[in-house]
Order: sequence, then structure tokens, then C-alpha cells
Amino acid sequence: CIRDRYCYYVAGTVGHLLTDLWHEHSPLIGKKTYERLLEDAEAFGEALQTVNILKDVAWDAQQEDAVYVPAQLLAAAGSSQEHILDPHQRAANRRAIEPLIALAQANVERSLRYIEAIPAAAFRIRLFCVFPILFAIATLREIASTDVMFVPGESVKISRDEVKAIIVAASTSALTNLTLRRLADRIRKKPFVFPGR
Repeated sequence: CIRDRYCYYVAGTVGHLLTDLWHEHSPLIGKKTYERLLEDAEAFGEALQTVNILKDVAWDAQQEDAVYVPAQLLAAAGSSQEHILDPHQRAANRRAIEPLIALAQANVERSLRYIEAIPAAAFRIRLFCVFPILFAIATLREIASTDVMFVPGESVKISRDEVKAIIVAASTSALTNLTLRRLADRIRKKPFVFPGR
């Protein structure tokens, strides 16, 4: 599929590149860990790219004159790339992106496994990977409950308060796989903000 090839070349390759860098420059990423990371390296990059495609449908269509939702998915739902921002086609367009949401969720899960394979001692590498994946989880949560990505001039965003809270919480939660999973699960359910925000 064209979308899969696009995501691989703009993002999946980045996952491979980062993994090669970790292995080349960190003594903590040995051969066994490197081989394990390669299993999910593509998914790590592609998860982020797919979430970007989903949250920026209107922006891409208006600013780049590009629609990254595959024509086949739109046609199967009763719409087309030409009608991606048509308010009368919103329900059909919503149905069309459901497979992309499921793909992004699957790749996020593989991305978490990728991070879990990074030794805790390689904390800076883990943290580098954790932040964007947690932001992606929060964004997918919002995508699941809104159609704003189909509204001209709009994009799906998480709040600044949530961004700040995730940064603070991830700085300690990334230390272990258990606390990372707990934080990811918490973010999936509802906006993650500190009390009083």
C-alpha cells in the first residue's frame, strides 16, 4: 500500500537509523539488545508518523495540498480524497480512518515493547523514545473522540498542561517497564494533568 511505503520511507527508516546509532555509540546497547530492538524499530518510527497523518488531516489538505488517508479506505467508506474536508462526508471520512487508528495503536504497542527492550541504565535513550510515544498515546486518545481533524483550520492537539505533566511524570516513570506501562495506560484513559490544572 502507498501509505505503508510512505510511512516506511519517512519514518520506519528513522527507527532503523536511531537503533543503529544506539548500537554504534552506546556500550549499553549490545548485540543482543540491538537485535531485539530491530524487531520493532520500524514500528517505533511509523507509529509517530501515522499519528501525525491522523491529527493533521485538514492541515495537510489545506497547507500541503496532500491527503495521506489512502483513497481505497475513503472509497470503501463512501468518500474520496477530494471530499476529505466536506462536512457532509464527515461520518464516511471517520469510518475511513478507523483502520489507520488501529494501525497506529498496534505500532504504539510495538513502540512500547521497543522502549522496554532498552536497558534502564541507558536512561537518556529511553527518555528520548518515551516522550514522543506518550504524546502519541495522548493524541490517539483525542483522535478517538473527535472529528476536529476534518475541520478546516483545525488539528488534534493535547493541552499544554498535559504535555508538561507527561514530561514530568515520564522523567521518573521511564526508569522501569512497569511504571512506564502504568503511565501509558493512564494516559490512554483520560487527559493526564496534575491536580488543580
